[in-house]
Amino acid sequence: MQYAFYFFVANDLHVVIADANFSDTTAVHDCPNLILEHLNRELGGLKQRRVFCRDNKLWFEELKHQNGKFVGFCAASAVQQQHFARLIEKHALFDAQLMTNI
Repeated sequence: MQYAFYFFVANDLHVVIADANFSDTTAVHDCPNLILEHLNRELGGLKQRRVFCRDNKLWFEELKHQNGKFVGFCAASAVQQQHFARLIEKHALFDAQLMTNI
C-alpha cells in the first residue's frame, strides 16, 4: 500500500498533516496505522501528541491513537478546523514536507 501526505506542524501537543491526494496513492483515511507508524518513526515517538489530518475535502479529523497505535477517527471541532487551516496556511509555503513510502 502506497501513501503520501504533507507534514506541516509538530509540537508537544499535536501533529498536523494533509493527505497528498495523489491518484496513485492510498488516502490517509484508508491506512491510518501506516501513517501513524511513519510519524512515530519520524518524530521519535508520538507519545501523547494528537494527530490531525486534512482530507481531500479540506476537513480535519483526528487520528486517535494510543502510543502510536490507531484506535479511531474523530472529527475536529469548528474551532479546531479554523485553527489548523490557519496553521497550514502559515506553514505551507516554507515548512511543508512531502512524506511517502513510494
